Amino acid sequence: MLARTATWSLISLGICGVFLAVALYLHHRTGVEYSLLYRDANAIADNPFYYGALESMTASLLIASGAILLFAVSTRTEHDNVTALFAGGLGLLTVLLGLDDLFMFHENAWFFYWRLQEMHFYILYATILLVSVIGGWRAFRSSPWPLLVVALVMLAIAAVGDQFGIGLWREDYLEIIGFSFWFCYVVATATALTRHRAPTAQGRTAATTFPPREYRP
Repeated sequence: MLARTATWSLISLGICGVFLAVALYLHHRTGVEYSLLYRDANAIADNPFYYGALESMTASLLIASGAILLFAVSTRTEHDNVTALFAGGLGLLTVLLGLDDLFMFHENAWFFYWRLQEMHFYILYATILLVSVIGGWRAFRSSPWPLLVVALVMLAIAAVGDQFGIGLWREDYLEIIGFSFWFCYVVATATALTRHRAPTAQGRTAATTFPPREYRP
């Protein structure tokens, strides 16, 4: 018990160190006051608390579901490289999308490197998704992939609208639909990993390990 408490105490201190490092870096680079880094943006701008509420909700869904999937794949008793690549990559991508949705990294690409552009973020996310799906194809095709397809279609249409400035309010709500389907897909995949049972595209649950043995190399 004492050893476990000490370990987690060190992890807690490490997390505090990360927050401190971020605060020091941002203050050094931008001159922002330390107090402003922790206060809510709406409170700073004297806006109502509900400004940006939907975006915060979708970001929370993505970060939470991505963390759940990463936890599920990291605690699997059966070690399978195909499943690990698929679920690990998908979980990482989901967390990154949630952080991007929350902090709008893609619209401030220049902050990280002056030659970096918004499109580079999209290329990065697409690459992670393709590597995860192609490398973990056997696991992917035994998952409820139609949910992911719907999510990708909605997000693609929203991205096109964002790039060309077509119907901005529609773009925002298409993102909500896309991220909602993405969340359900990730949670369904994590649930299958945890139960060692694979959900099918028709919503039934196959009594087998994930992915099914016949799909394994």
